[in-house]
Amino acid sequence: MHANKWIEMAPGYTYTFVGSTEAEAFLAAHFADRPEIASTYHALKNPALKSDVLRYLLLYIHGGIYSDADTKPLVRLDAWVPAQKRREVRLLLALEYDEAEEPNPSDFVYPVQFCQWTIAAAPNHTVFARMVDRMLAGLQDVADRQSTTLDKAYLSDFDVVNTTGPVAYGGGFPASPGS
Repeated sequence: MHANKWIEMAPGYTYTFVGSTEAEAFLAAHFADRPEIASTYHALKNPALKSDVLRYLLLYIHGGIYSDADTKPLVRLDAWVPAQKRREVRLLLALEYDEAEEPNPSDFVYPVQFCQWTIAAAPNHTVFARMVDRMLAGLQDVADRQSTTLDKAYLSDFDVVNTTGPVAYGGGFPASPGS
């Protein structure tokens, strides 16, 4: 974990580590009117999926900077956006893969994919409103294809990156490998 490096690179920022207790309180406080969000979250057994869902929900409501605990900032956060542009910039996403830079189509679904292990956003950004709906639909689609409920569905690595991971930022839901 690189918490000290984040603190060093972002003086004056507030840090919040979100565990299961905080996640439960957050869901109850902000999504009581959308019970499908909490039920989907609770149905997930894979911790990576739960983390993905929670990051999008947190960013949608609060905005800010989300980063996985195992990431390390390389530059000060105040250098991410030039001072004169800070009031205009509402979303920062990094590229996870760009086919123009490193052709390797067998490992990636789309020619350009965004990472989701570190994201900066303004509260209520449309991208996250859409990602929440997209995740819910994609996860339910996996369960429906298996004729089961989400809590009993098997989610492959492909399903994870496709429903909540970096592939989810791409176009429509691509077909499963081999279909």
